[in-house]
Amino acid sequence: MQRLGGRRRGYQSRGEAGRVIGRRSRLRATAKLVEHFAAAGLTIHDLSFDPVAEVVRLKRRVIVGLAQVNTLAEYEDDETTRTMRSDLQRLNGLLRDTRVDLKDVPPGNDGIDGDAFDDGADDDDRPEAADHTAIRLHRVFNDGRFDRGGRFYGGWWMALPSHRRAAVLLDGEVTVELDYCALHPRLCYALSRLDWPADADPYALPAAPHVARSVTKAAFTRLLNVSAGVTPACPQRHPEAALAGSAGGGAGVA
Repeated sequence: MQRLGGRRRGYQSRGEAGRVIGRRSRLRATAKLVEHFAAAGLTIHDLSFDPVAEVVRLKRRVIVGLAQVNTLAEYEDDETTRTMRSDLQRLNGLLRDTRVDLKDVPPGNDGIDGDAFDDGADDDDRPEAADHTAIRLHRVFNDGRFDRGGRFYGGWWMALPSHRRAAVLLDGEVTVELDYCALHPRLCYALSRLDWPADADPYALPAAPHVARSVTKAAFTRLLNVSAGVTPACPQRHPEAALAGSAGGGAGVA
């Protein structure tokens, strides 16, 4: 593989507030390996995954040095987990037989850097938009409990920036994404039995108009998901958020 594929070494280090950050090691096929695949009549859609790999994952936080790190936890199967696993395996079987592409863009040539996507997910859960073989989904539950989390991960299309999602094709058919504006703060209001005006933007800060909406949204998401007693790190995509509090006296997110 060293002769047939280019390499990009990964790393792991600690960032702000002790957060563990890093990048996965990668192998990229050289022209010689691509020629071998072409001669054998193989395409990217012939690559598959291990069908018995665990798709229902339970994680819990452990302290490593000054940081809290999510690690996989053992659990005993019950009817609920077996049902989730069976449903996911059927869904992954359907995805395996479905061609997921980007309109007018060859796989692996979409110019998207997988490292640029940061949603706070663990590195082993976050997909890379350039890897169109990443189609197997799994679910992640947090804090060692199955009533925390349950989000789906694994599909390469999940790492696409919002302006590219309209180009996703399923077996050549165009797709539509339903976008619910300010979903998380509105859910918080609903759970608290409070009303929020339908035409008002929860991420707008009238007292701090200099703070971009994207910064407020990223800060709110971090604060909503952080554990008690932990200082959330500044989102990697929004380093300007660290300066937001210094302009105009700062602003709070509630």
